[in-house]
Amino acid sequence: MRRTAAALTAVSCALLTGCGIRPTGIISAGDKPFIGSRDTSVTVYLVSARERLVPVVRPGLPGHPHHAVTQLGVRPTSLERHRGLRNAVPARDLLVRVADDPSMLMVDVDGKLPWPRIARAQVVCTAQTIAGIRRVMLVGLPDSEGDNWVSHACDEFADLLE
Repeated sequence: MRRTAAALTAVSCALLTGCGIRPTGIISAGDKPFIGSRDTSVTVYLVSARERLVPVVRPGLPGHPHHAVTQLGVRPTSLERHRGLRNAVPARDLLVRVADDPSMLMVDVDGKLPWPRIARAQVVCTAQTIAGIRRVMLVGLPDSEGDNWVSHACDEFADLLE
């Protein structure tokens, strides 16, 4: 009887050995976190009910320094809409590139649609929140004289800032 019980126990242990978690090799979990990482938030200007530009902070995207401008293609959040903010930029896909001068940002826009002054100001002032950017060229959107190669600064739209 004892031999039978011992045999059954040995067989049970042998069968159950394969039912557990099997060992694996070392699995990487990515880079170690480090202290002093940069804040990745961006500032985007949206338009208030009073037709003024209001700065709004949104989450950034590490490794994408011009993310603030591309955020103008994203609808305002429900909280932003609740605050009465909207987006006046008619184009939704803004292509951003750096000019030969790193302080100048070029934003390709669709000039087929009418762009009100508040929309131009929204792009220019948002772009100037990016570190090092002092001027912005809206490529594809001629100015009032028909010139397509005019750079702008947020100071030109100071009357629209809230």
